[in-house]
Amino acid sequence: MCGIIGFSGKKAALPVLLEGLSLLEYRGYDSAGVALLSNGIMTVKTKGRISVLKEKAAQIPELSAATCGIGHTRWATHGAPADRNAHPHATKRLALVHNGIIENYTEIAAYLQTQGYSLRSETDTETAALLLDLHYRETGDPRRAIFETVSALRGSYAFAIVFCDRPDTIYAIRKDSPLIVTANGEHSVVASDIPAILPHGKAYFRPDEGVLCELHTGDVRFYTSDGTEVSCKRECVDWSVTEAQKGGWPHFMLKEIHESPEAVERTVKHYLKDGMPHFSLPVLDGDAIGHFDSIHVVACGTAMHAGLIGRQVIEKLARVPVFVDTAGEFRYRDPVLSPNALV
Repeated sequence: MCGIIGFSGKKAALPVLLEGLSLLEYRGYDSAGVALLSNGIMTVKTKGRISVLKEKAAQIPELSAATCGIGHTRWATHGAPADRNAHPHATKRLALVHNGIIENYTEIAAYLQTQGYSLRSETDTETAALLLDLHYRETGDPRRAIFETVSALRGSYAFAIVFCDRPDTIYAIRKDSPLIVTANGEHSVVASDIPAILPHGKAYFRPDEGVLCELHTGDVRFYTSDGTEVSCKRECVDWSVTEAQKGGWPHFMLKEIHESPEAVERTVKHYLKDGMPHFSLPVLDGDAIGHFDSIHVVACGTAMHAGLIGRQVIEKLARVPVFVDTAGEFRYRDPVLSPNALV
């Protein structure tokens, strides 16, 4: 899964972006890049490790003066791992990073060609960047251009965007992909996961889908598509940067192996009562189960494997048929669900 980081503040943005990308390495990636606002938009991106990106960025002294920018680690879905396919995707007016998949990108690409645009990459993300450029060229209004763009997209996305003529502002919006923001008066940060914001504080906002986040130096505001400013609930994380990192282990896999006993304890303690297993839920007791004619477990990876084990137990004890689907395929196969199905 791709990683996103953005920073607007009173200090150099590049070190913050590179640190944030390093904290998101666990998500996996094949390329990385940054775009900073410094006398226009300066973009540096590369296939390979973040260390290579650091080396390339160090050769451009102008980047050190920038106090606002966005960064990205890419896990290839469209187009091979290559410099041209790495994010950010930029025009003279803006730069954009993306986590997700634009399903109708071929139709958008065909439309953009009629408007005089040429694609330089093999990615779905570049079509979103160019479509946004088109709308911004027509409207001159970042909010309006963003909402017009996302209304034309089909798929999932978390975007972080900077505009050349908005030198201290980052715009972010999401649908079906994670995005969190934080601000402390000195700077504001947007990221795709909590570890990247922990160096800047434990309080954060998790915006609703379709709500536009506007991050300024130390301040963040939220807007709906009709221009109404809305509030967003402040949340707080109760773990540290150290816990989110490798903790001295050379690889996350080794860390997770050695953390297994503690992870099991943290998980099962919520389902013990008087030393015995206790799985009852207030909204899903034995009577409630009897009202369902089928149960669908939708999950990925090890959660899906847990669902396969759960299927055997549930069918044996509750006598309700259970179906297990990989989440990435469930939405596309148009499943047949009855009104009395539990998902």
